[in-house]
Amino acid sequence: MSAIGIITPTHRQPAARGMWRGVAKVAAASILALAAVFAAPAAPADAATYVGAAGRIGSVTLNGPMLNAYDVGQRALGYSTFYSKNINVGGFTVTRSPSSYSQRVVGASYIQRWVGGQWVIVQSRTWPGIVSGTGTLRFPAWTWSPTLVQNQRWLYRVVFIVKWSDSFSGSTLGYTYVLPNVVADQRCSTVSLPCARYTYGVNF
Repeated sequence: MSAIGIITPTHRQPAARGMWRGVAKVAAASILALAAVFAAPAAPADAATYVGAAGRIGSVTLNGPMLNAYDVGQRALGYSTFYSKNINVGGFTVTRSPSSYSQRVVGASYIQRWVGGQWVIVQSRTWPGIVSGTGTLRFPAWTWSPTLVQNQRWLYRVVFIVKWSDSFSGSTLGYTYVLPNVVADQRCSTVSLPCARYTYGVNF
């Protein structure tokens, strides 16, 4: 653990300016008022945990690990070997809020990297959908594949944000963040590069 001592504070889920820029794309400006909640320690849970939930929310169920780190070896110019680092973001399934029958749900996935003492967004995806009755919405998994990189390790995590709105009035019904909370929320499927799993992300 001494090699990653800098990331110890992540157990307390530090708020990051980049995170709030991403939040603004998904929810109303009032989400910013939850900064203090988002910075608080996550409550114990058997899997990923809700943080900063507000209003009446539906359920969010993981379709698998939130983050799967894997690599593909590539040989570049000369004798230097470079690798394609890939992060697969798991999908999730959402039910409607009990507040109304038909709802518009927006789900967002963020890949964040720990830089300079804070989480910084490096890539994101957002999807809208409509859910009513006992139906569910399944938000897809996706993969971020940056260009070939040398073996420089970083700490990564994935965060989900979900917002429920009334389909007819457009009023916000509720929203929540979902953060990794146990080692099983992460997966390392690397062949060439070292990868270590923690409760809050992977060092990859």
